[in-house]
Amino acid sequence: MSLLKNSLKYLPQAIASLVIVFYLSSCASVEEQKVEEKPVAENQLDTIKSVDYSPSVDSKVEVPKSYVYILQIGAYSTFENAKKFRESVKSKLNEEIFVSYDSRTSLYVVRLSPRESREEAEELRTKLRAQKEFSDAFILTVEF
Repeated sequence: MSLLKNSLKYLPQAIASLVIVFYLSSCASVEEQKVEEKPVAENQLDTIKSVDYSPSVDSKVEVPKSYVYILQIGAYSTFENAKKFRESVKSKLNEEIFVSYDSRTSLYVVRLSPRESREEAEELRTKLRAQKEFSDAFILTVEF
C-alpha cells in the first residue's frame, strides 16, 4: 500500500508538466512557432524526459468492473429483415430498438437500449418472453 502512495505522490507533478507543455504548444501563433519551433520542441522533450517515474499499480488492488445488460430480441442474416422486424414490433414496445451488425455471428441483431442492472434486464426479458415474437429474447452482459 505504501508503494502505491509513494507512486501517487509524483503523479500531480507529471500531470502538471504535461498540461504546461500542451498549453505552451497550443498558445504559440503560427509565426512564433516558425521562429521558436526548435527551442520549444527541445524544451518539450526535456520536460517529458525528466519524468522518469511511472507509478505502478499494486497487483492486490482490485478494480471494480462495470457492466451493462442488453436485451437482444432478434437476429437476421440481412439488414432488411432486421429492419422489418424492428418496424413490426416498434409499436408493441415502449423502448428504443437498435439494429446493428454483429461481426462475431455475421448477423444483424435487433436489441433494446442497455440496462444498468441485471434484475431490471431479467424482469423485462420475462415480460417479453410471454409474447410469441419475443420468446427467444436473451440478455447480453457487456463489460466496460
